[in-house]
Amino acid sequence: MEGVAQRLGWTVAQVSLAWLLSRDVVPIPGTRRIANLEANLDANDLVLDAATLAELNEAFPIGTTVGSRYPVQMRTTLEAVGVR
Repeated sequence: MEGVAQRLGWTVAQVSLAWLLSRDVVPIPGTRRIANLEANLDANDLVLDAATLAELNEAFPIGTTVGSRYPVQMRTTLEAVGVR
């Protein structure tokens, strides 16, 4: 994702959002800064060409996940209160 973003001159967040939108997924990103909100909104106008879409689809196939849902510290806290 970083390589694609750098090549296109966009942020990783913008490429990620544009890619999700191209797949008819409507993400709900959170942010605390207006500049980030504006950058996220700009992703609506970004168009990924077929080659870039194919590259991203190959790199991130449906059903593939990497890593755990929560960082170690958060998992420890959740397990302590009985959440799994």
